[in-house]
Amino acid sequence: MLVTLKKTWDAQLGQMVNTTVSLELNMKSAVNSYNNLPLAGDLDGDARIVLDTKQIYVWKNGTWNTQGHIDMDTDLLQAMIQSLS
Repeated sequence: MLVTLKKTWDAQLGQMVNTTVSLELNMKSAVNSYNNLPLAGDLDGDARIVLDTKQIYVWKNGTWNTQGHIDMDTDLLQAMIQSLS
């Protein structure tokens, strides 16, 4: 999965604008909690959803890094999680 959109603040315009950012993610199965994120066998760019917090984490340089909250309704989140399993 390639993610290419990010919003940033443009001080000159006084508003949020879309900025292109490229990040290639290798989506893996979701886990129930942060403590269930695996600590071995991961590659940079591996991404997992943590279900109890609805956060997405990406493996980079030997550690899991949060990329923020997934803001979507429960039905859509469940469908996405099932498609990854």
